[in-house]
Amino acid sequence: MHRLLPPGLPSRWWSPNLSPSWVRLLRPFRRLMQRWQYQLQTIDVRGIEHVRSALQSGHGVLITPNHVTYTDPFLLLAAADQLDNPFHFMTAWQVFATSGWLQQLVMRRHGCFSVDRDGMDLRAFRQAVAILQKEPQPLVIFPEGEMYHVGDRVMLFHEGPAAIAQSAAKHARRPIVCVPCALKYYFLADPTPQLQELMSRLERAFFWRPRTDLPLEQRLFQVAEGALALKELEYLGHTRAGSISDRLASLCDSVLTRLEQRYVMQPQTGGVP
Repeated sequence: MHRLLPPGLPSRWWSPNLSPSWVRLLRPFRRLMQRWQYQLQTIDVRGIEHVRSALQSGHGVLITPNHVTYTDPFLLLAAADQLDNPFHFMTAWQVFATSGWLQQLVMRRHGCFSVDRDGMDLRAFRQAVAILQKEPQPLVIFPEGEMYHVGDRVMLFHEGPAAIAQSAAKHARRPIVCVPCALKYYFLADPTPQLQELMSRLERAFFWRPRTDLPLEQRLFQVAEGALALKELEYLGHTRAGSISDRLASLCDSVLTRLEQRYVMQPQTGGVP
């Protein structure tokens, strides 16, 4: 069960407590969970020889995957199973904070430790550096910092993973190797019928008549535009003209500018995750 997210910054830090025996013991349960709960049927791991070679040479290994969905850790755990060497994972503190004590225990036993992505988390930074310098297991950090649900392009990287690798290399007695990792998902069957039914449910939620006569993409944009118009009325008092992407960016900027003014913050620049 997930609890409500506590307000403000994390009040504690969760350290890793990696147990290879736990990882092996829970392997059948993980595979059952990935198939039945997340519909992840098969995993094809390619290029694992690069990680194996680095580990056999005694290097510290940092794996940097793109971040597509909640099932990404299952793909990396499958790679770890092929190596017969578990991984450490830098994990957003919100994942720990919204999990029960048993889930927290299992995550820590799988090498997860928490990080505050919105600030300079020195405990997580030092832990990551120590793993790269001393531990025989690789460290996994998602450098995009957020899930973007796109498997065909990579978003901008945060500076943290590079800083961690450089800091580890500066004082380590072994080389530090960074291994980029690409995660890509494929449907085994055409999902269009399920997507059509989902669109009908969304249209009914807006008290609209399901437009099964229209192409799926057009229905999707109509629902998106309807939802955006409702939020524009809520926050701005009126709707705006223009493309959905331009209107969405303008709405985000208006909402964030108000918050920055309310909390007396300097206006920030850059993308909005």
